[in-house]
Amino acid sequence: MSMVRRLDAAVVRDDAAALPRGVLRLAVGVVCLIALALLAHVLRPEFDRPLAVVDVRGHFAHLTARQIADATGLTSGQGLLDIDLGVVQQRVQALPWVASATVARRWPGVLDVTVVERIPLARWGDTALLDTRAHSFVPPAVDLGAAATAGLPQLAGPVGHETDVLDAWNILAPALASTPLALAGLTQDARGEFSAVTRGGITLRLGAADVSRRLAMIRSAVLPALAEKFATVEAIDLRYTNGFAVADRAPPAKQEKHS
Repeated sequence: MSMVRRLDAAVVRDDAAALPRGVLRLAVGVVCLIALALLAHVLRPEFDRPLAVVDVRGHFAHLTARQIADATGLTSGQGLLDIDLGVVQQRVQALPWVASATVARRWPGVLDVTVVERIPLARWGDTALLDTRAHSFVPPAVDLGAAATAGLPQLAGPVGHETDVLDAWNILAPALASTPLALAGLTQDARGEFSAVTRGGITLRLGAADVSRRLAMIRSAVLPALAEKFATVEAIDLRYTNGFAVADRAPPAKQEKHS
C-alpha cells in the first residue's frame, strides 16, 4: 500500500508541473491591469485638479509672461490631466521670439511653462532676424525698426544657408573690426558667392572660396597697399588667385556756374 501512495503522489506532482506557464502569467497580467485601472479610476479625482495658475519662467527682453500665458490657449478650471502638454508646447513655440519651451504639470493646479527667448545676432534679409543659433525668424514689425535693430549687422543668404553665412561672418568680422575695412554686413548669393560691405561703404567681392583665404589676402596685401586710399575706394574684388582689383569711387559731378 505504501508503494501505491508514493506513485500516486509522484503522478500528482508531474501533472502540476505540466500546467502551461504562459496561461498563468497572462492571468496574473490581466488581474494587475484591472487592478491598476480601478486604482486610476479611484485616484483620478485626486490628481485631476482644475488648472489655477500658468507659471511662466524665463528671462525676457522681447516677450512678456502674459503673451506666453495667452499663447497656451488654456483657461482656469480645465482639468490638469486633460491638458495636452505637447499641444501647449507647440503653441508657445509658435511665438516668433521663443527659441524653445518646456511644459510640465505641477500639483495641485499649476502648469509650469519654461521659455528660452531668442537672442538676436543680426538682421537677416529685409524682413527677418538671425539668432545666436543661426535660426532665422520673422518678428513683429516693431522689432525690425531702426531703433530695435541698431548695431546689428546685415546678413543675408539663401534659405537653409544661415549657418554658412554666420560662420563666414564670425571669421571675417572680428578679424577686420579694428581696420578700415570693418564690416557692416555680409551676403551670400544663390551661387554661393559672398560679398561684404564695410562700415565705410566699400564692397568686398569675396567669391565662393573659403573666406579664410580671402581674409589672408586682405591682411597681407589689401590693407598695406590701400592704407592711404580707402576714402576713394568703391569696391575691392578678391576673386583672383594671386591678387585683387580695386574700383575707385566716381568723382563728384562738378556744378556748372551760371553767369
